[in-house]
Amino acid sequence: MNETISAVLHEHAGGDIRVEALLDAVHTGARRRRQRRLARLGGAAVLGVVTATVIVTARVPSPAPPVEVGAPPVAFPRPPSAPLAPALARRPEVLGSDPALFHLDVSGLAGITDFSGVSWSSQTGHEELAVVKQADDLVRIAVDRQRDRLDVHTVATWPVRVGDQAAEATSTGRSFAVRWQPLPGVWALVEATESIQLAIDLAERLRLDHVFRCAVPFRLVGLASARVVRCGTYLPADGTRGWGQAWVRLGTSHAEYQVAIANDDAPVVPNDTVGGRPVQVTQASGSRPFEVRYAYDGRVAYVWVWPDGPVDPSAVASIVAAFTPVSGDDPRAWPDSPLR
Repeated sequence: MNETISAVLHEHAGGDIRVEALLDAVHTGARRRRQRRLARLGGAAVLGVVTATVIVTARVPSPAPPVEVGAPPVAFPRPPSAPLAPALARRPEVLGSDPALFHLDVSGLAGITDFSGVSWSSQTGHEELAVVKQADDLVRIAVDRQRDRLDVHTVATWPVRVGDQAAEATSTGRSFAVRWQPLPGVWALVEATESIQLAIDLAERLRLDHVFRCAVPFRLVGLASARVVRCGTYLPADGTRGWGQAWVRLGTSHAEYQVAIANDDAPVVPNDTVGGRPVQVTQASGSRPFEVRYAYDGRVAYVWVWPDGPVDPSAVASIVAAFTPVSGDDPRAWPDSPLR
């Protein structure tokens, strides 16, 4: 699967189909760009396995100019706070224990002044924070309970320090990353496209004493057997409408239903009616998932199905019929779970 879907930037834990497998080969240009932006929401992803690591001891790749550590921090939007939830710094075991909670923050973004938004995501045992410019990650911060699930495809590694802690720096050829253990049982990785100095600087700015809640602008009403297994929130830097998405499972089925919202100007051409709503349906083909698109209020709701067998039309219809938009653009008014 990893070799087949070579364009993927993130993959799900446990061998799930990767998020960017949802990109339909016939959708190009702006369509592909919108899908890639959505993929940043749902990362909560685990990086690929190291294939060839060269240990560098005497010489490391030439870095970009150092980041000005004393530069004033750049403010960026954050999800709603969850002050009553225990922080990771106090209780490391809460990492990825609730997909409705995010435990990552940074004290500032020195050296980053041009970004389009920030995304948070969470799933069992794994969380991510990404600073995004259009469709590309400028910075990605990931934490996981397992060190090996934070491996990257590297061309070189060398020792560095994050504060007073030993760490490992890597170069992938297109980005730099630093990996270390900030807490017992918690491994962290910061990946930056600009330089290893930026990655280290942001690693030292990592905060694990704040808790935020996932916020999504929709509810799934009346799905008694459903449970949320992943959640993501995306907030634009300019304060405009944010996005959100969640993955749910129904009953004992292993199929995952990914429900996402986007500010999308692509036309939706209905070719079917699902759950009483005119929708555009794309059948699954190869590694691509079953996709339903529903236009409303200047937005588009997506439902992707990641099955482990034949798609259940009744389950898809129940998800689409249960979709209920939440009015307003303030994430503090959005539910932390579409099932609440």
